[in-house]
Amino acid sequence: MNKAQRHQKILEFMRQNNEAATAEELRRICAVTSETIRKDLIEMEGQKKIRRILGGAVLYEKAGERLLQNRYYENLKAKREIAVTVAKMVQEKDFICMDSGSTNLCVAMNFGQISASVLTNSLHIAQELSKNENIRVFVAGGELRGRNMSMTGINTENTVLNYRVRKVFLTSEGVDLDFGIMDAHESESRVKRAMMSVGKEVYLLADHTKFSVVTAICTAPLREITAIVTDSEIDPEILRSYQQAGVRVIVSDKLTD
Repeated sequence: MNKAQRHQKILEFMRQNNEAATAEELRRICAVTSETIRKDLIEMEGQKKIRRILGGAVLYEKAGERLLQNRYYENLKAKREIAVTVAKMVQEKDFICMDSGSTNLCVAMNFGQISASVLTNSLHIAQELSKNENIRVFVAGGELRGRNMSMTGINTENTVLNYRVRKVFLTSEGVDLDFGIMDAHESESRVKRAMMSVGKEVYLLADHTKFSVVTAICTAPLREITAIVTDSEIDPEILRSYQQAGVRVIVSDKLTD
């Protein structure tokens, strides 16, 4: 079992056990030494996947999920680059779908004046787009996740399934060549899968910090998406590895301002 596989196994185990685990439990399920688990947890804490506590760890979102508005400002330059690229991809009269991620919120804030229709499960994104008279906004209602202001659950999924859209723009906690689109919340992941099923084209919006980040849940393999849209700071070696694996990556132009 390599390091990425151990991290995945650790996150899955914690998800199934009240979002926490002792270091000894993790050592046993990974069949490694205590020192290896210690190093794994230090690295995972640095990636904001978990937080270490005395004798073990808890999932990062359990320790305190960040508000969407706060996450919006993380890597904002990269998100703006992606937003400019996405705005150019939306054509007149397109019907598109956007999930509740902070990069999509940035897209909504930089949408421009093109006429389009947007289906989203995010109240923040719906509110932002409602300021644009050229945009028709459709909200997939369901159970509200308060800190994220997103709608999830079976009603949200069923609402999404009633539509057919031209383009789907998804965000994620991470993206990995082996595991695909990675997320931390099953309810959000299920909505994303529903969105993917109704779209003709599916684009993953992932800034350079999201690559090779493995979290608890695999939403979909990369073969099920049209392309990844990323920013200009992506590592050339990472870009090359994805291209060699047959994954289309759209690299945004660097912003001058």
